[in-house]
Amino acid sequence: MFPNILFITIDNIRADKFNKNSSCKIPALTNLINNGVIFRQAISGSDGTAIGLSNIFTGNYSIRSGTKTYTFKKNFFTYFDELQKNGFHTYCCIPDLQYLKHVTSKFNDIEIYPYVDRSLYTDLFNGLGSKILQKLKSSRKQPWLIYTHLMDAKPPFTLPTEFDQEKYGETKTDRILSAIDFWIEKFMHEIDLTNTLVIISSDHGNFIPDDEKGLNYMPTRLTNVLKSGKNIPIPNSIKDRLYVTARKVSRFSNKENLRNLDQYKMRSFETRTKTELFDELIRIPLIFSGIGIKSNDISDQVRQIDIFPTIFDLIGLKSINEVQGRSLLSLLKGKTMDELPAFIENSILIEKNAAGSKKEGNFIGIRTSNFKYQRSRNSKDRFVSLYNLVNDPKELKNLAEKSSENAQKLYEMEQILHDIISEDNKKTSISDNDDLSKSEQELVKEELRKLGYI
Repeated sequence: MFPNILFITIDNIRADKFNKNSSCKIPALTNLINNGVIFRQAISGSDGTAIGLSNIFTGNYSIRSGTKTYTFKKNFFTYFDELQKNGFHTYCCIPDLQYLKHVTSKFNDIEIYPYVDRSLYTDLFNGLGSKILQKLKSSRKQPWLIYTHLMDAKPPFTLPTEFDQEKYGETKTDRILSAIDFWIEKFMHEIDLTNTLVIISSDHGNFIPDDEKGLNYMPTRLTNVLKSGKNIPIPNSIKDRLYVTARKVSRFSNKENLRNLDQYKMRSFETRTKTELFDELIRIPLIFSGIGIKSNDISDQVRQIDIFPTIFDLIGLKSINEVQGRSLLSLLKGKTMDELPAFIENSILIEKNAAGSKKEGNFIGIRTSNFKYQRSRNSKDRFVSLYNLVNDPKELKNLAEKSSENAQKLYEMEQILHDIISEDNKKTSISDNDDLSKSEQELVKEELRKLGYI
Protein backbone atom coordinates (compact mmCIF):
# COMPACT_ATOMS: atom_id res chain seq x y z
CA MET A 1 0.00 0.00 0.00
CA PHE A 2 1.33 3.42 -0.95
CA PRO A 3 1.38 6.23 1.63
CA ASN A 4 -1.07 9.12 1.35
CA ILE A 5 0.06 12.46 -0.10
CA LEU A 6 -0.86 15.97 1.05
CA PHE A 7 0.53 18.54 -1.40
CA ILE A 8 0.06 22.26 -0.69
CA THR A 9 1.31 25.11 -2.87
CA ILE A 10 1.03 28.63 -1.47
CA ASP A 11 0.93 31.35 -4.08
CA ASN A 12 3.54 34.10 -3.94
CA ILE A 13 5.84 32.93 -1.09
CA ARG A 14 9.59 33.53 -0.97
CA ALA A 15 12.10 31.07 0.49
CA ASP A 16 13.55 33.60 2.96
CA LYS A 17 10.25 33.61 4.89
CA PHE A 18 11.37 30.28 6.34
CA ASN A 19 14.75 31.51 7.58
CA LYS A 20 15.50 31.81 11.29
CA ASN A 21 15.67 35.62 11.05
CA SER A 22 12.15 35.86 9.58
CA SER A 23 9.60 37.57 11.81
CA CYS A 24 6.84 35.14 10.74
CA LYS A 25 5.28 33.06 13.50
CA ILE A 26 4.90 29.69 11.82
CA PRO A 27 5.04 26.90 14.43
CA ALA A 28 3.26 24.32 12.27
CA LEU A 29 5.53 24.86 9.27
CA THR A 30 8.57 24.97 11.54
CA ASN A 31 7.57 21.63 13.04
CA LEU A 32 7.31 20.10 9.56
CA ILE A 33 10.77 21.48 8.76
CA ASN A 34 12.31 20.23 12.01
CA ASN A 35 10.89 16.76 11.40
CA GLY A 36 11.51 16.70 7.67
CA VAL A 37 13.63 18.26 4.95
CA ILE A 38 13.76 21.84 3.75
CA PHE A 39 15.50 22.80 0.51
CA ARG A 40 16.90 26.31 0.98
CA GLN A 41 17.72 26.86 -2.69
CA ALA A 42 14.69 25.59 -4.61
CA ILE A 43 14.23 27.49 -7.86
CA SER A 44 10.97 28.15 -9.66
CA GLY A 45 11.12 28.13 -13.43
CA SER A 46 9.03 31.31 -13.74
CA ASP A 47 7.55 34.31 -11.96
CA GLY A 48 4.05 33.23 -13.04
CA THR A 49 1.60 30.69 -11.60
CA ALA A 50 0.68 28.59 -14.64
CA ILE A 51 4.24 27.96 -15.79
CA GLY A 52 5.53 27.40 -12.26
CA LEU A 53 2.84 24.86 -11.39
CA SER A 54 3.17 23.17 -14.78
CA ASN A 55 6.87 22.64 -14.08
CA ILE A 56 5.89 20.79 -10.90
CA PHE A 57 3.03 18.71 -12.31
CA THR A 58 4.81 17.59 -15.50
CA GLY A 59 8.44 17.41 -14.41
CA ASN A 60 9.23 19.42 -17.55
CA TYR A 61 9.92 23.03 -18.41
CA SER A 62 7.40 24.85 -20.59
CA ILE A 63 9.63 24.39 -23.63
CA ARG A 64 8.64 20.72 -23.49
CA SER A 65 5.21 20.78 -21.82
CA GLY A 66 3.96 23.64 -24.00
CA THR A 67 2.43 25.50 -21.06
CA LYS A 68 2.34 29.28 -21.26
CA THR A 69 0.59 31.83 -19.09
CA TYR A 70 -2.73 31.65 -20.92
CA THR A 71 -2.33 28.68 -23.23
CA PHE A 72 -1.52 25.00 -22.76
CA LYS A 73 -1.83 21.71 -24.57
CA LYS A 74 -5.13 19.94 -23.97
CA ASN A 75 -3.59 16.49 -23.67
CA PHE A 76 -0.38 16.59 -21.71
CA PHE A 77 1.05 14.22 -19.14
CA THR A 78 0.98 15.04 -15.42
CA TYR A 79 2.11 13.01 -12.44
CA PHE A 80 -1.45 13.20 -11.12
CA ASP A 81 -2.55 10.97 -14.00
CA GLU A 82 0.04 8.37 -13.05
CA LEU A 83 -1.01 8.43 -9.39
CA GLN A 84 -4.60 7.73 -10.39
CA LYS A 85 -3.48 4.81 -12.54
CA ASN A 86 -1.84 3.37 -9.43
CA GLY A 87 -5.00 3.53 -7.34
CA PHE A 88 -4.76 6.91 -5.63
CA HIS A 89 -8.04 8.61 -4.76
CA THR A 90 -7.50 12.23 -5.80
CA TYR A 91 -9.01 15.35 -4.29
CA CYS A 92 -8.25 18.98 -5.05
CA CYS A 93 -9.28 22.36 -3.72
CA ILE A 94 -8.16 24.97 -6.24
CA PRO A 95 -8.93 28.51 -7.45
CA ASP A 96 -10.89 28.88 -10.68
CA LEU A 97 -7.80 29.39 -12.86
CA GLN A 98 -8.20 27.73 -16.27
CA TYR A 99 -4.91 25.85 -16.13
CA LEU A 100 -5.59 24.34 -12.71
CA LYS A 101 -9.14 23.41 -13.66
CA HIS A 102 -7.84 21.56 -16.71
CA VAL A 103 -5.05 19.75 -14.83
CA THR A 104 -7.42 18.49 -12.13
CA SER A 105 -10.43 17.79 -14.35
CA LYS A 106 -10.03 13.99 -13.91
CA PHE A 107 -9.70 14.07 -10.11
CA ASN A 108 -12.18 12.00 -8.12
CA ASP A 109 -13.29 14.95 -5.98
CA ILE A 110 -12.96 18.53 -7.15
CA GLU A 111 -13.57 21.69 -5.12
CA ILE A 112 -13.17 24.90 -7.11
CA TYR A 113 -13.33 28.19 -5.26
CA PRO A 114 -13.82 31.63 -6.87
CA TYR A 115 -10.77 33.80 -7.32
CA VAL A 116 -10.87 35.29 -10.82
CA ASP A 117 -13.84 37.40 -9.75
CA ARG A 118 -12.21 38.92 -6.65
CA SER A 119 -15.56 40.09 -5.29
CA LEU A 120 -16.51 36.41 -4.83
CA TYR A 121 -13.14 35.23 -3.55
CA THR A 122 -13.22 32.86 -0.59
CA ASP A 123 -10.02 32.56 1.45
CA LEU A 124 -8.96 30.23 4.26
CA PHE A 125 -10.72 32.29 6.91
CA ASN A 126 -13.98 32.56 5.00
CA GLY A 127 -14.87 28.94 4.38
CA LEU A 128 -12.01 27.53 2.31
CA GLY A 129 -10.01 26.30 5.30
CA SER A 130 -13.04 24.51 6.72
CA LYS A 131 -13.66 22.74 3.39
CA ILE A 132 -10.09 21.43 3.23
CA LEU A 133 -10.23 20.42 6.88
CA GLN A 134 -13.46 18.52 6.37
CA LYS A 135 -11.96 16.62 3.45
CA LEU A 136 -8.95 15.62 5.54
CA LYS A 137 -11.28 14.38 8.28
CA SER A 138 -13.45 12.39 5.90
CA SER A 139 -10.75 10.86 3.68
CA ARG A 140 -11.01 7.13 4.31
CA LYS A 141 -10.25 5.59 0.93
CA GLN A 142 -6.51 5.05 0.78
CA PRO A 143 -4.10 5.81 -0.68
CA TRP A 144 -5.23 9.36 -1.31
CA LEU A 145 -3.73 12.50 -2.78
CA ILE A 146 -5.09 15.84 -1.58
CA TYR A 147 -3.80 18.86 -3.48
CA THR A 148 -4.63 22.49 -2.79
CA HIS A 149 -3.33 25.80 -4.09
CA LEU A 150 -3.81 28.68 -1.64
CA MET A 151 -4.17 32.28 -2.82
CA ASP A 152 -4.26 33.95 0.63
CA ALA A 153 -0.80 35.52 0.24
CA LYS A 154 -1.36 36.74 -3.31
CA PRO A 155 -1.24 40.55 -3.27
CA PRO A 156 -3.25 42.54 -2.71
CA PHE A 157 -4.38 40.21 0.07
CA THR A 158 -6.81 40.71 2.92
CA LEU A 159 -5.20 40.12 6.32
CA PRO A 160 -7.49 38.68 9.04
CA THR A 161 -7.86 41.28 11.81
CA GLU A 162 -6.76 38.89 14.55
CA PHE A 163 -3.41 38.35 12.78
CA ASP A 164 -2.74 42.02 12.02
CA GLN A 165 -0.56 42.35 15.10
CA GLU A 166 3.18 42.78 15.53
CA LYS A 167 3.47 39.47 17.39
CA TYR A 168 2.63 37.69 14.12
CA GLY A 169 5.29 39.49 12.11
CA GLU A 170 6.91 42.82 11.44
CA THR A 171 5.25 43.18 8.04
CA LYS A 172 1.86 42.33 6.63
CA THR A 173 3.46 39.75 4.34
CA ASP A 174 4.91 38.01 7.37
CA ARG A 175 1.57 38.19 9.15
CA ILE A 176 -0.37 36.62 6.28
CA LEU A 177 2.01 33.64 6.31
CA SER A 178 1.48 33.39 10.07
CA ALA A 179 -2.27 33.32 9.38
CA ILE A 180 -1.83 30.56 6.80
CA ASP A 181 0.24 28.59 9.31
CA PHE A 182 -2.76 28.68 11.67
CA TRP A 183 -4.64 26.53 9.14
CA ILE A 184 -1.62 24.35 8.34
CA GLU A 185 -1.60 23.39 12.01
CA LYS A 186 -5.28 22.44 11.84
CA PHE A 187 -4.61 20.32 8.76
CA MET A 188 -1.69 18.55 10.42
CA HIS A 189 -3.88 17.49 13.35
CA GLU A 190 -5.85 15.33 10.90
CA ILE A 191 -2.76 13.73 9.31
CA ASP A 192 -0.97 10.53 10.27
CA LEU A 193 2.58 11.51 9.37
CA THR A 194 3.75 7.90 9.67
CA ASN A 195 1.63 7.10 6.62
CA THR A 196 1.47 10.46 4.81
CA LEU A 197 3.97 12.39 2.72
CA VAL A 198 3.53 16.16 3.11
CA ILE A 199 4.95 18.54 0.51
CA ILE A 200 4.67 22.32 0.85
CA SER A 201 6.00 24.72 -1.76
CA SER A 202 5.08 27.73 -3.89
CA ASP A 203 4.55 28.56 -7.55
CA HIS A 204 6.91 31.56 -7.45
CA GLY A 205 8.33 34.14 -5.08
CA ASN A 206 7.42 37.72 -4.29
CA PHE A 207 9.01 41.14 -4.48
CA ILE A 208 11.01 42.83 -1.78
CA PRO A 209 10.20 45.06 0.28
CA ASP A 210 7.75 42.77 2.02
CA ASP A 211 4.83 45.18 1.94
CA GLU A 212 6.13 47.03 5.00
CA LYS A 213 4.96 50.14 3.15
CA GLY A 214 1.53 48.67 2.63
CA LEU A 215 1.82 48.75 -1.15
CA ASN A 216 0.59 45.23 -1.82
CA TYR A 217 -1.92 45.09 0.99
CA MET A 218 -5.52 45.84 0.04
CA PRO A 219 -7.01 48.20 2.66
CA THR A 220 -10.10 46.77 4.37
CA ARG A 221 -12.22 49.69 3.20
CA LEU A 222 -11.42 49.02 -0.46
CA THR A 223 -11.95 45.29 0.03
CA ASN A 224 -15.40 45.90 1.47
CA VAL A 225 -16.33 48.16 -1.42
CA LEU A 226 -15.36 45.47 -3.91
CA LYS A 227 -17.26 42.77 -2.05
CA SER A 228 -20.34 44.95 -1.76
CA GLY A 229 -20.50 45.10 -5.55
CA LYS A 230 -20.44 41.35 -6.11
CA ASN A 231 -24.17 41.18 -6.84
CA ILE A 232 -24.16 44.09 -9.28
CA PRO A 233 -25.05 42.70 -12.75
CA ILE A 234 -21.98 43.87 -14.65
CA PRO A 235 -19.51 41.76 -16.68
CA ASN A 236 -16.59 40.19 -14.83
CA SER A 237 -14.16 41.97 -17.17
CA ILE A 238 -15.40 45.32 -15.83
CA LYS A 239 -15.21 44.06 -12.25
CA ASP A 240 -11.60 43.04 -12.88
CA ARG A 241 -10.79 46.52 -14.16
CA LEU A 242 -12.39 48.06 -11.09
CA TYR A 243 -10.29 45.76 -8.92
CA VAL A 244 -7.07 46.76 -10.69
CA THR A 245 -8.03 50.43 -10.45
CA ALA A 246 -8.67 50.07 -6.70
CA ARG A 247 -5.26 48.51 -6.32
CA LYS A 248 -3.62 51.39 -8.19
CA VAL A 249 -5.44 53.88 -5.98
CA SER A 250 -4.10 52.06 -2.94
CA ARG A 251 -0.55 52.18 -4.29
CA PHE A 252 -0.80 55.85 -5.26
CA SER A 253 -2.10 56.80 -1.82
CA ASN A 254 1.05 55.26 -0.36
CA LYS A 255 3.39 56.96 -2.80
CA GLU A 256 5.11 59.00 -0.10
CA ASN A 257 6.19 55.75 1.51
CA LEU A 258 8.53 55.06 -1.42
CA ARG A 259 10.95 57.69 -0.22
CA ASN A 260 14.31 56.50 1.06
CA LEU A 261 14.01 53.01 -0.45
CA ASP A 262 17.33 51.69 -1.78
CA GLN A 263 17.99 50.19 -5.21
CA TYR A 264 17.28 46.67 -3.95
CA LYS A 265 13.79 47.58 -2.75
CA MET A 266 12.90 50.07 -5.46
CA ARG A 267 13.10 47.45 -8.18
CA SER A 268 10.05 45.81 -6.60
CA PHE A 269 7.91 48.54 -8.11
CA GLU A 270 8.60 47.36 -11.61
CA THR A 271 5.83 45.30 -13.20
CA ARG A 272 6.14 41.64 -12.28
CA THR A 273 6.52 39.43 -15.36
CA LYS A 274 8.31 42.31 -17.14
CA THR A 275 11.31 42.71 -14.87
CA GLU A 276 14.36 40.48 -14.57
CA LEU A 277 13.97 37.21 -12.71
CA PHE A 278 15.70 38.26 -9.52
CA ASP A 279 15.98 35.64 -6.79
CA GLU A 280 13.13 37.12 -4.75
CA LEU A 281 10.83 36.16 -7.63
CA ILE A 282 12.04 32.60 -8.23
CA ARG A 283 13.57 31.28 -5.00
CA ILE A 284 10.80 29.37 -3.26
CA PRO A 285 10.26 27.22 -0.16
CA LEU A 286 10.25 23.45 -0.56
CA ILE A 287 9.47 21.15 2.38
CA PHE A 288 9.18 17.36 2.47
CA SER A 289 7.93 15.79 5.70
CA GLY A 290 6.24 12.62 6.98
CA ILE A 291 6.64 8.87 6.23
CA GLY A 292 9.82 8.60 8.23
CA ILE A 293 11.80 11.30 6.40
CA LYS A 294 14.85 12.20 8.48
CA SER A 295 15.54 15.81 9.40
CA ASN A 296 17.85 17.59 6.96
CA ASP A 297 18.55 21.17 5.89
CA ILE A 298 19.73 21.17 2.27
CA SER A 299 21.43 24.14 0.62
CA ASP A 300 22.03 22.52 -2.80
CA GLN A 301 20.23 24.11 -5.73
CA VAL A 302 17.18 22.09 -6.81
CA ARG A 303 14.38 22.82 -9.26
CA GLN A 304 10.60 22.71 -9.40
CA ILE A 305 10.75 20.01 -12.04
CA ASP A 306 12.47 17.73 -9.52
CA ILE A 307 9.56 17.67 -7.04
CA PHE A 308 7.39 14.88 -8.46
CA PRO A 309 10.26 12.59 -9.50
CA THR A 310 11.31 12.82 -5.84
CA ILE A 311 7.77 12.09 -4.62
CA PHE A 312 7.58 8.99 -6.79
CA ASP A 313 10.94 7.75 -5.52
CA LEU A 314 9.88 8.29 -1.92
CA ILE A 315 6.58 6.41 -2.18
CA GLY A 316 8.02 3.56 -4.23
CA LEU A 317 6.55 4.30 -7.64
CA LYS A 318 8.66 3.99 -10.75
CA SER A 319 9.61 7.46 -11.93
CA ILE A 320 8.48 8.55 -15.38
CA ASN A 321 11.05 8.42 -18.15
CA GLU A 322 11.84 11.27 -20.50
CA VAL A 323 11.21 14.15 -18.13
CA GLN A 324 13.66 16.94 -17.48
CA GLY A 325 13.31 16.65 -13.70
CA ARG A 326 15.12 14.11 -11.55
CA SER A 327 14.69 12.52 -8.13
CA LEU A 328 16.41 14.23 -5.19
CA LEU A 329 16.26 11.12 -3.01
CA SER A 330 20.06 11.00 -2.68
CA LEU A 331 20.06 14.51 -1.20
CA LEU A 332 17.25 13.51 1.15
CA LYS A 333 19.45 10.66 2.36
CA GLY A 334 22.38 12.98 3.00
CA LYS A 335 24.35 12.05 -0.10
CA THR A 336 25.74 14.41 -2.75
CA MET A 337 24.44 15.02 -6.26
CA ASP A 338 25.90 16.91 -9.18
CA GLU A 339 24.22 20.26 -9.67
CA LEU A 340 22.00 20.84 -12.68
CA PRO A 341 21.20 24.34 -14.00
CA ALA A 342 17.72 25.80 -13.57
CA PHE A 343 15.98 27.22 -16.64
CA ILE A 344 14.03 30.40 -15.83
CA GLU A 345 11.59 32.48 -17.86
CA ASN A 346 9.22 35.40 -17.53
CA SER A 347 5.51 34.88 -17.49
CA ILE A 348 3.33 37.54 -19.15
CA LEU A 349 0.54 39.86 -18.18
CA ILE A 350 -2.68 40.03 -20.20
CA GLU A 351 -1.30 41.48 -23.40
CA LYS A 352 -1.69 41.15 -27.14
CA ASN A 353 0.78 41.90 -29.88
CA ALA A 354 -0.01 43.52 -33.22
CA ALA A 355 -1.25 40.19 -34.60
CA GLY A 356 -3.70 39.86 -31.73
CA SER A 357 -2.11 36.86 -30.03
CA LYS A 358 -0.63 36.57 -26.55
CA LYS A 359 3.08 37.24 -26.21
CA GLU A 360 5.66 35.20 -24.36
CA GLY A 361 7.58 36.66 -21.43
CA ASN A 362 10.44 39.05 -22.00
CA PHE A 363 13.35 37.18 -20.44
CA ILE A 364 14.79 33.68 -20.36
CA GLY A 365 17.87 32.52 -18.53
CA ILE A 366 19.86 30.06 -16.46
CA ARG A 367 20.60 29.93 -12.75
CA THR A 368 23.35 27.93 -11.09
CA SER A 369 24.25 28.23 -7.42
CA ASN A 370 27.04 30.64 -8.38
CA PHE A 371 25.76 32.62 -11.37
CA LYS A 372 22.58 33.82 -13.01
CA TYR A 373 22.38 34.67 -16.72
CA GLN A 374 19.40 36.23 -18.48
CA ARG A 375 18.73 37.63 -21.90
CA SER A 376 15.86 38.80 -24.05
CA ARG A 377 13.75 36.05 -25.55
CA ASN A 378 13.59 38.21 -28.65
CA SER A 379 17.08 39.21 -29.79
CA LYS A 380 15.73 42.56 -31.07
CA ASP A 381 15.28 43.73 -27.47
CA ARG A 382 19.03 43.48 -26.84
CA PHE A 383 19.18 42.79 -23.13
CA VAL A 384 21.69 40.61 -21.28
CA SER A 385 22.46 40.32 -17.57
CA LEU A 386 24.95 38.26 -15.61
CA TYR A 387 25.17 38.20 -11.81
CA ASN A 388 27.69 36.58 -9.50
CA LEU A 389 25.33 35.21 -6.82
CA VAL A 390 28.18 34.45 -4.42
CA ASN A 391 29.71 37.93 -4.39
CA ASP A 392 26.50 39.81 -5.23
CA PRO A 393 23.52 37.91 -3.74
CA LYS A 394 21.18 40.91 -4.17
CA GLU A 395 21.98 41.03 -7.91
CA LEU A 396 22.86 44.71 -8.00
CA LYS A 397 25.90 44.57 -10.32
CA ASN A 398 25.26 43.43 -13.90
CA LEU A 399 28.54 41.91 -15.06
CA ALA A 400 27.31 41.82 -18.66
CA GLU A 401 27.78 45.58 -18.79
CA LYS A 402 31.49 44.78 -18.91
CA SER A 403 31.10 41.98 -21.41
CA SER A 404 34.75 42.01 -22.49
CA GLU A 405 35.82 41.16 -18.93
CA ASN A 406 33.21 38.42 -18.51
CA ALA A 407 33.00 37.04 -22.03
CA GLN A 408 33.93 33.50 -21.03
CA LYS A 409 31.17 33.26 -18.45
CA LEU A 410 28.64 34.78 -20.88
CA TYR A 411 29.61 32.18 -23.48
CA GLU A 412 29.34 29.36 -20.98
CA MET A 413 25.91 30.37 -19.65
CA GLU A 414 24.50 30.98 -23.13
CA GLN A 415 25.67 27.52 -24.16
CA ILE A 416 23.85 25.95 -21.20
CA LEU A 417 20.72 27.91 -22.11
CA HIS A 418 21.04 26.89 -25.76
CA ASP A 419 21.32 23.21 -24.81
CA ILE A 420 18.18 23.30 -22.67
CA ILE A 421 16.16 25.18 -25.25
CA SER A 422 17.31 22.68 -27.84
CA GLU A 423 16.26 19.92 -25.41
CA ASP A 424 19.75 18.52 -25.46
CA ASN A 425 19.25 18.05 -21.73
CA LYS A 426 22.32 16.11 -20.68
CA LYS A 427 22.25 15.18 -16.98
CA THR A 428 25.80 16.33 -16.31
CA SER A 429 27.31 18.46 -13.61
CA ILE A 430 27.89 22.16 -14.08
CA SER A 431 31.27 23.62 -13.26
CA ASP A 432 31.40 27.39 -13.16
CA ASN A 433 35.02 27.21 -14.27
CA ASP A 434 34.60 24.95 -17.30
CA ASP A 435 35.88 26.43 -20.57
CA LEU A 436 33.96 26.06 -23.78
CA SER A 437 35.53 24.74 -26.94
CA LYS A 438 36.26 27.20 -29.73
CA SER A 439 33.38 25.87 -31.84
CA GLU A 440 30.99 26.26 -28.91
CA GLN A 441 32.21 29.78 -28.31
CA GLU A 442 31.52 30.71 -31.92
CA LEU A 443 27.97 29.39 -31.64
CA VAL A 444 27.33 31.45 -28.54
CA LYS A 445 29.11 34.52 -29.88
CA GLU A 446 26.63 34.59 -32.73
CA GLU A 447 23.72 34.74 -30.28
CA LEU A 448 25.42 37.48 -28.28
CA ARG A 449 26.09 39.43 -31.49
CA LYS A 450 22.35 39.36 -32.22
CA LEU A 451 21.78 40.86 -28.80
CA GLY A 452 24.29 43.61 -29.56
CA TYR A 453 26.73 42.72 -26.79
CA ILE A 454 29.75 41.88 -28.93
